[in-house]
Amino acid sequence: MAEIHSSRTKNTMHNAVISGITQMFIIVTRFVIQTIFMYKLGKAYTGVNGVFNNVILVLNIAELGLSSALAYSMYKALVEKDVLKISGLMNFYRKTYHKIGGVIAGLGLLLIPFLPLLIKGHQVVPHITLIYLLFLLNTVSSYFFSFKRNLLTADQKEYLNQLNILLYTTIQMVLQIFVLLVFKAYIAYLVIFILFQWLSNFAISHKVDQLYPFLKENKQAKVEAKELLAIKRNTKELVGGKISEVAEIGTDNLLLSSIMGVQVAGTYSSYELIRNAILKLFQMVIFGATASVGNFVHSVKDQNQVEKVLYRHFRISFILALFSFTCLLNLLRPFILIWDKSYLVRPLAIWLISFDVGLKILRNTLITFFLALGTYQHMGIKSIIESLLNLIFSAFLLSLTNLGIAAVVLGTILANILVNSWWEPYQIYRLYFKKSCVKYLTYYGRYLFLMLVTETLSYLCLTKITTKNLIMDFLLSGVVSIAFAFAASFLFVRQDMQFILKNLWKKLGG
Repeated sequence: MAEIHSSRTKNTMHNAVISGITQMFIIVTRFVIQTIFMYKLGKAYTGVNGVFNNVILVLNIAELGLSSALAYSMYKALVEKDVLKISGLMNFYRKTYHKIGGVIAGLGLLLIPFLPLLIKGHQVVPHITLIYLLFLLNTVSSYFFSFKRNLLTADQKEYLNQLNILLYTTIQMVLQIFVLLVFKAYIAYLVIFILFQWLSNFAISHKVDQLYPFLKENKQAKVEAKELLAIKRNTKELVGGKISEVAEIGTDNLLLSSIMGVQVAGTYSSYELIRNAILKLFQMVIFGATASVGNFVHSVKDQNQVEKVLYRHFRISFILALFSFTCLLNLLRPFILIWDKSYLVRPLAIWLISFDVGLKILRNTLITFFLALGTYQHMGIKSIIESLLNLIFSAFLLSLTNLGIAAVVLGTILANILVNSWWEPYQIYRLYFKKSCVKYLTYYGRYLFLMLVTETLSYLCLTKITTKNLIMDFLLSGVVSIAFAFAASFLFVRQDMQFILKNLWKKLGG
């Protein structure tokens, strides 16, 4: 058992480190590209780019959470090394994803007449329909290859996905920077993106075929009726989750664009880039453990052991949330002032964006265990309620107040707190642990309070020692934020911080 646990820890750290390095590199290069994009093409193109990304996210609702439902089935098959079952699941996956790609293509084409309603002030950007069709082509084509990535993730080989992404994204971004600097060509910029996304998906598909040759040998394998029923039941529950994801992430820019105009949406897109980059980085680190958790819960029957792992996972999520919230709140303003002060928003919006990131990272533990344990019952109705509240709050605040960007972020936070903060732990404890979740809620409240206290102290400290030099202010804010986050981590969760540093040091060859 110790050997198996060591293997899981090794796989988790391996995936986390590779994912972290890849995402950090992509974050830096995307900031470079976004900066060039802003200066060469302006806010209008930035807004269109953000709005169409969100339109595509809305269209991706057709996926209906199928990947999560199949991942849960895949964990058990991989633990048992059931080749026929794995092949059957992947065959079902392939056929279903091809159909979904067709559905998205059809829905996407139907949206073309409504594009002027989604983008207020779209006239400043020529060839708007062609640009939209390129976005649509990219997402549709991904459904014919990218589904194979999920097998690597379920089999604790996410690092292969990340190395593939790192290689093709590097070449893609170099070429995109070239066409922006030399030609200011947005359409060429999109074509390069589509080409390298396709090459990346094709290469990973070929890699999966090499690693799992039995997939080609069992092309006729099918999912058993009992298993198919379970997948359909879980997918049905996850439909609401997909709707909620779209409402939470995909509608903010659409609301801003349709109510306040493409220029405001362009400003918000820059903050979305920063927020989503931080979330992506830490989510890749946290979700790198999902397959290991799935493997663990299907290998042991002791619920006390599973609960201990859940609490350790939460404390690690707390450390990441602590660093992200503290650093974002203290660094966003000086960073934007250095980057382009015309994109600066009011302090309330910065606080809300930073707090939203912290809440989402804290929530990742429950999402990880939902996926690993398959506790999807009633998730659909919960997510639909959450998405409706999110949309209502955001639209109401945006229309009836002058909060602007802060309104849509506040709407998301309110929906998250009113629904997810209590429902998700209640569901996991009710369905799996068969006991009250009061202990977990108390635990969550304590660490959320500690996160707010740490950030407040660091903010008050910085108000006393700021300089008049923007770069010095940025560097000073970074040092103080990291120092406070480190100190709080060692004070509140010393063993977990030492665990992270020890395994990270080993992984980096120390």
